[in-house]
Amino acid sequence: MTSPGPFRIAAAQLPITGDARLNGERVRAAMRDAAAQDARLVHFPEGMLSGYAKNPIQDWAEVNFTVVRAELEAVMALAAELRLWVVLGSAHLLTPPRWPHNSLYVISDKGKLVTRYDKRIPSHTEVTRFYTPGTEAIVFEVDGFCFGCVICVEINFPVLFMEYARLGVDCVLLSAVVDFRA
Repeated sequence: MTSPGPFRIAAAQLPITGDARLNGERVRAAMRDAAAQDARLVHFPEGMLSGYAKNPIQDWAEVNFTVVRAELEAVMALAAELRLWVVLGSAHLLTPPRWPHNSLYVISDKGKLVTRYDKRIPSHTEVTRFYTPGTEAIVFEVDGFCFGCVICVEINFPVLFMEYARLGVDCVLLSAVVDFRA
């Protein structure tokens, strides 16, 4: 089997606010930086676009999901312009009374939403106050490399990584919040 060749990933661990417009501006600036450095894919933390639950988001009523959607569309347009794949954390709104998913949007270099990973094993606080768990692994391919995704505390569950190994994944992208400065 031949190797698909070199592949450059940019990891953008940015401060996250409760303001989706500001978060979106930061995402697009990081995308431009990643593209300027010849990255093929840029990977962001959980909650990057919408704001992260617990800090700074205390209640989903604080989040304007119309703005989140507009910012997501702006990111998708820039991904197409830059010919850059994007893995972007955000809350994904569900039909009330269900809480959102803690999700990673996978956006292609054509600006299309290819798939979405929804965190399957939330923390106790997340599942009791903020998020609805997801149910399945996702796999996507870029330039011959196969990727999967996990979010934060899921790193502690080997069964998720064993599942990705069975699915033939080359790289698992772990998204987590580590910087709460705005």
